[in-house]
Amino acid sequence: MKLYSVFVLRCQPFHNAHKKIIHESLNQTDEIIIIVGSSRSSITVKNPWTFEERKSFILGSFSEEQSKKIHVFSVADLLYSSHTWITSIQNIVNNVVQSNDIVTLVGHYKDDSSYYLNWFPQWKLQTLPYFKNDDHDSIDGTEICCFKIIASGKIMCQKMFQFLLMIL
Repeated sequence: MKLYSVFVLRCQPFHNAHKKIIHESLNQTDEIIIIVGSSRSSITVKNPWTFEERKSFILGSFSEEQSKKIHVFSVADLLYSSHTWITSIQNIVNNVVQSNDIVTLVGHYKDDSSYYLNWFPQWKLQTLPYFKNDDHDSIDGTEICCFKIIASGKIMCQKMFQFLLMIL
């Protein structure tokens, strides 16, 4: 029997709060299944990175040993079809876990977009606090994306650009 965490996020951009959630999940479970939404969206100001780029941001933030315990998958946004989206998430998880494994959905009730946390009653739910940065400000990807800049021909967020400079 293994313990798994499931973390569903858009990751536009991947930021320190996401990293903290993944890190804490790895400390509490054997492996984590990360499901990245908006995976088939066109590149826009709201969605500046492809799924593959976001996957590399995630895995590149952890050691090779930690990355072996991280499974990253994509899921499309399915507007007006919640049932299909839920089934997609469940299928991703069911393709990784065994029937006797324990699955915990991790996340926090940030705003109205967090309603999906209630859609998986078959899994335990672990709600997490709203993480803060070193300046004690809340870390919010939506807010981060309000500070857009152009760098290297890609639309990037100012805070994300600073984050990338810190880890590269």
